[in-house]
Order: sequence, then C-alpha cells, then structure tokens
Amino acid sequence: MFLELNWFDVPGRCPESHQPNGKTPRVQKCNERTGGCPILAPASVGDECSAPNPAALIPWIVAFCLAGGLVARADERDVTVVGGPDATGQNYEWTITNQDRSSIVEVRIPHYRATLFHAPLGWKTDASTYLVNVGVADRPGECIARAPSELEGIVPGKSGLFRLQITPGGARRGVGSVTVRFADGRETAIARVAVPQPELVGDRYVSVIGLALIFGVVIGVQMRRRRHSKRRSQS
Repeated sequence: MFLELNWFDVPGRCPESHQPNGKTPRVQKCNERTGGCPILAPASVGDECSAPNPAALIPWIVAFCLAGGLVARADERDVTVVGGPDATGQNYEWTITNQDRSSIVEVRIPHYRATLFHAPLGWKTDASTYLVNVGVADRPGECIARAPSELEGIVPGKSGLFRLQITPGGARRGVGSVTVRFADGRETAIARVAVPQPELVGDRYVSVIGLALIFGVVIGVQMRRRRHSKRRSQS
C-alpha cells in the first residue's frame, strides 16, 4: 500500500504522480473518471483508481480534534474565589486569585442587605446597587468594584481581598456567581460562591410556626390535665 496526498480538488490543475515506468500517471487516469483530483487517495500498486480508505482519515480527524481542544483550553479564564461568611453570618470575605493572562479590572458580587463593601486599595465601589440605606429599596443587588487602571487591577498571579458586611436578619447564606471582567474586555463567571441571599418564605416563618406548634402543645396538655382533674373531683 502507498498513500498519495494531493492538494484540493481543482479540475484542470491536478498534480502528476512521478512514475518511473513512463506510463500515464495513475492520478491522471482517476481524474478522467471523476473529473477532479482526490484530496486523499490511497491505492494499491497496479490499481488505476482505488476507492478512498475511510480508516486513513482517522489520524487526521484525531489531530484536528486535539488541536481544537488545545485552543479551547488556552482561551479559558482561570480565576479562583475562596471565602464566604464567618461564624456570625454577617461578615463575608473572599480572596480572588487571578491565574489568567490579563489583569482583572472589575468584580461583581451578588448580595442581599449589604451595608458595607470593601475592595482592594484604590478600587471604586460607588457603582454597587441596593446597599442598605435610607430610601433604598429592599431587594437583592450587586457589589461592584472597579480598578482605576489595568496596572492597579489584580494582575496575573496575584490576589485581591473583598469584604462585605450585611445587616442582621433577613439574609441567609446561599450560593451565587461572582463575575469578573478582564482588561482585554472579556468576562467570566465563577459559580457556586457563598454569598448572602434573601430568606425563603419558609425560612421567614419557620420560627413563628415552631413557636405556634409548641404553644399549641402546651395548651393541649394543660386542657387535658384540667379535664382529668374535673373527672376526679366529680367521682
């Protein structure tokens, strides 16, 4: 077996195979039948025009897929976020580490009932939304921190510390996505980060329901004791 590798199928411009016996090139005979040049034409010695072997394409397909995977991995953003609430549940702290090729210049952290938000020195946080204050609606918002420049951002290989304080009550520990923007304009989201979120309806009333059940049990026990005491006195 031998493998003839020719350029793309362009009628009238087929490359000739070098045949030492001086006969008509085999590829030219194939062109007379097919009207073009095969891209990859495996053939046996003595055959004028053998059918392509699909197995011969496997190495090329594998190489193409591997090359595509390497490009995808090189384009991924590599950022880690470590942290969450303390024992009180009112103070959050995250360390964001940049292992990408571009500096991080913006960080967005979802919150609920946050009162204070601290970013690395020099970063601006005035774009944050729905921080607890007079006249501000009570709804989930974002703590937004922006670096003044690329050099003052979180450069590759470095980390930045972000801290958040929330009001007591009304918020619970949940999970959300922290979004970072790089100096080259692209963004990535880091999922499943511990962040403060609104309480669920069940969370809000679970204590009330629990107290009501305890109160009902106590009242029921007392009423039962009274009935027993009345029966004894009558007898």
